[in-house]
Amino acid sequence: MLGALHVAASPGVVALALLTSAIASAAIPSPAGNFGPSESGFTAALLLGGVPLPLGLVVAGILHLLSTLSAGAVGLPFLLEWLRGRRERL
Repeated sequence: MLGALHVAASPGVVALALLTSAIASAAIPSPAGNFGPSESGFTAALLLGGVPLPLGLVVAGILHLLSTLSAGAVGLPFLLEWLRGRRERL
């Protein structure tokens, strides 16, 4: 994804960005779940790696959307199965 956006970040910077994203999400309470702290941690680490702030914010937002869609795609079959089982019990 970073290559498609022409973001020149080394694997070490990306690893640091993922780590700071996870730590920020775990440590900073947010009324919107992990939205906000996760992106700010990711963007801050990219900024340290030389990525311009506006581009880092866009990359963090896209990463959030992709991770949310992935989680939904993985969870959807489980939700549908649970709904089928619930309907059968009624």
